[in-house]
Amino acid sequence: MKIWIRHLDGNVEDFGTATEAEAVERFRLHDWDAELADYDSEKDGLDHCLPSFGMVDGEQASCDLTPFDEESCKVNFYFHKPGKLFGIFPIKKNVWQHLPRYPRTSFEKVVRLFYARDIEGLCQLIAREKGISA
Repeated sequence: MKIWIRHLDGNVEDFGTATEAEAVERFRLHDWDAELADYDSEKDGLDHCLPSFGMVDGEQASCDLTPFDEESCKVNFYFHKPGKLFGIFPIKKNVWQHLPRYPRTSFEKVVRLFYARDIEGLCQLIAREKGISA
């Protein structure tokens, strides 16, 4: 898996391939609160945005965690799901799962599920946290 951090100024720091433990450590060691202290939602744009941590599994899936205060982060999960066009032709559907509020202290669970390539588990976590059935 590849990981990256997007900074407040929009620049992306690419850390390349990382193990699950390295990804957890990168997230944990980054000073999210220092970047958030300088964030101004009225200036939001390409060169001023919330910082974010991302993981990419080739062309199969990606997940990013975007802290927005001391306690919470947003989770965005993108993946391809097999499907059928007209019930006959195999296709890949692009799926986006979004969790607008997730405890920052629980970020390791998201990283673990993503690294395990447990798409169903991550979708269930998102549904459970949103209070809906998967």
